[in-house]
Amino acid sequence: MLVSVTGLPTPHPLVATPAMEDGGDVSPDLRWLAFASDESGTRELYVTTFPKPGRKWRVTTDGVGYFFWSRDSRCIVFRDPNDNRLSEVRLTPRGSDLELSAPTVIFRRDVLSQRALGSRLGRQADPRRGADR
Repeated sequence: MLVSVTGLPTPHPLVATPAMEDGGDVSPDLRWLAFASDESGTRELYVTTFPKPGRKWRVTTDGVGYFFWSRDSRCIVFRDPNDNRLSEVRLTPRGSDLELSAPTVIFRRDVLSQRALGSRLGRQADPRRGADR
């Protein structure tokens, strides 16, 4: 849900389908919304345009645990819930389309904690976005 900070605080859904969606996270450059959805039968990661949702791109095919944006908004890091690997997918805008790279494994989860990984990848709290997750 998106709530305006001016005028009446009326919530508006960003993504609304019969599926269960959760974990919405706006990219640091405010152009993209990453979210999880079970519309395929498995909780997968998707990206759509922001602030007006449009076309959506499926990022994962084997499920998704947690995920977060890189500071430059050029990739999404996510945990594979099946084997705890952390992978990244690079995003390259091409006009109204979005090109997604194949996932690249960057760490096994047992090597680094989530907090240490976030620090290593340059993720840090941004006061404009609220508390870091």
